[in-house]
Amino acid sequence: MSSPYTSPELEQANIKLPRPQRKCIITGEIADKAVLIRFVVSPDGELVADTGNKLGGRGVWVSAVRETINQAISGNQFSRHLKQTVRISDNFLDNLDRRLADQLIARLSMMRKVGVLVAGGGKLRSQALLSGLLIGDDASPRETQKLVSGCRPDWIEKGIPSVWLGQVSGSTSVAYAGVLRSASSAERRLETLFRTELRRWRGVAKANDKR
Repeated sequence: MSSPYTSPELEQANIKLPRPQRKCIITGEIADKAVLIRFVVSPDGELVADTGNKLGGRGVWVSAVRETINQAISGNQFSRHLKQTVRISDNFLDNLDRRLADQLIARLSMMRKVGVLVAGGGKLRSQALLSGLLIGDDASPRETQKLVSGCRPDWIEKGIPSVWLGQVSGSTSVAYAGVLRSASSAERRLETLFRTELRRWRGVAKANDKR
């Protein structure tokens, strides 16, 4: 199964992609690294997801889709392509799901820390224009329509876990967060990284967690 988040779809969503491309060992698809995950072997022979693309050693790339990664596991493709016996834990995919989610929460926290993320529908009503709008999974359709009309965001990401938005805002749950427009290249990069990482998480998450 090929990645549901191909380069054209990301570009249509106004996401500027990194240039380097890699080939998925299962689908044969050549795609931007943003829609793939790199895997390496630890010194003790265990499979590790190099989600930050920073680990040394021989690595292989697989589309960020749960079914595709599972196919690589069940077909012993990691051992074959990494050219050594690889140990894979029974809960490997669930752990990867949680790891990608933790990275997203950390990214949201950083965006809030530098001042480009504003949480809460009340605060967003005073924002004339937004770069992006994050809509929580328990948001009201009526309130969403009002915010979209008033803030006119360039892009919208729906179904963000409201507990994530609450966690980075010091609350139990928050239905909306807005990404402010910024002239800073570093702040715009945070925005781009969040959106591409969100797509990777959605590809790997269990069906009932993808939202």
